[in-house]
Amino acid sequence: MGGSASKSCPAERSRRSALRLLGLGVGLGLSAAAGCGPSCSCEAVPEPEGVTVYIVRHAEKEVPSHPPPEPGPGIMDDVEGARMRKDPPLSAAGQRRAMALAEDLPIRELDAVYVTRSRRSEQTAAAVLALTGLEATHYPPKDYAGIAKRLRARPGWEILLVGHSNTIPPLLEALGVEQRIRIGEAQYGDMWVVHAKPDGSATVERRRFGDAIDRYSPPAGAGAGAGAGAGAEAEAEAAASQ
Repeated sequence: MGGSASKSCPAERSRRSALRLLGLGVGLGLSAAAGCGPSCSCEAVPEPEGVTVYIVRHAEKEVPSHPPPEPGPGIMDDVEGARMRKDPPLSAAGQRRAMALAEDLPIRELDAVYVTRSRRSEQTAAAVLALTGLEATHYPPKDYAGIAKRLRARPGWEILLVGHSNTIPPLLEALGVEQRIRIGEAQYGDMWVVHAKPDGSATVERRRFGDAIDRYSPPAGAGAGAGAGAGAEAEAEAAASQ
């Protein structure tokens, strides 16, 4: 008798079947109301957001006007001169380009600024940092996979990254950019806007920055000495790029 008592009676089974059918009907009705039937043509679910990186090479650097002295008895290289050659600051033209960089970025949208531990990289980002109030994030320039991973871990962010002529091309590749990039020694003012997606792919748009550089030039007639210095600087840069 215990076994027969555990079975549902026909009336109970009919009631449960009716409830299941009612639930199925309600579900189909809701799907139809939402426009998602068997031939659903609903809008696709948005893809996960990627990171946008504005990658620039540092602006024009200072070039020594004369080569270092040949080592020999009694010749001691001064510390500042050695530092200038190893880690040169921006030239006057580079400083003007760095100031103009802020005009070619969505300043209000930036979430971070990445620079290397070099004077020319830090100085290129100085105006942007001052305007945004952000603190510079230093990164190892040749850890391409590592920095790409760090950037991808910031979905939805917009980041300025200041690099170097020999580090930007492999970084672009690490971010998933298929186009191969080469940067000449005397090439300045290019910006690569990279949209790195979560799936490892990326798109890139090439722009220019700092072309409003003349706005930050000294006024005409500021002094013959300044003009002579600019001419010497241009000659030195031309010699270094050969």
